[in-house]
Amino acid sequence: MTDQIIGGADILYYHGKTNDGYRYTIAGRFQPLMENDTDTNSDVIMLGISLCGEKDQFCKRFGRIRATGRMKSKSTLGRTYFSLYEETKPLNWFAEEKGKVFVAAAQLNNALNRIGIMRKFNL
Repeated sequence: MTDQIIGGADILYYHGKTNDGYRYTIAGRFQPLMENDTDTNSDVIMLGISLCGEKDQFCKRFGRIRATGRMKSKSTLGRTYFSLYEETKPLNWFAEEKGKVFVAAAQLNNALNRIGIMRKFNL
């Protein structure tokens, strides 16, 4: 099974597998670091995750719903962000390559095991 990126409106989805075989779904969107900021520049990719348990059957639809809910939530449970700020890059350097940038950020989790993802996303 290959990893997939699926986009809708302003939310992107990534389906992957940890290095110890657990399936997960990540929802992400580009936004300013402070959500109420009126600045149009995106500083981070806000991420929400849904992680299958040992006895769970993987379901893309359910994973997307749960990951999106966690991404939009004010809670820190299942939520984190990936900073886009680099001093060597101009502002909005990723604007034309949003899909590639999101995939690169989401694929960093493929190297983690289930416990690593749970720690990273505060699950």
